[in-house]
Amino acid sequence: MTKTAATLGLSLSAAAGLEAAADAVWRRYRAQVADDIEQHQNVFAKLPVKLTERGLILENAEPEVLPVPKRLPTRQ
Repeated sequence: MTKTAATLGLSLSAAAGLEAAADAVWRRYRAQVADDIEQHQNVFAKLPVKLTERGLILENAEPEVLPVPKRLPTRQ
């Protein structure tokens, strides 16, 4: 048994089941993040972002990439 499994009083097969469940949760999370990034790229087509196995890479870009309107003057 692994140290964690022994500490929790689990059999090796139960510990393997927990590890497989944790892997499934991470796979779903990564798939959801990839879907979220794709949706953002549909709105901001020029957004220089890449999702790789190592993580999210957001590169430098010109201000025109994010078409955010200028701030309106406030009343004083």
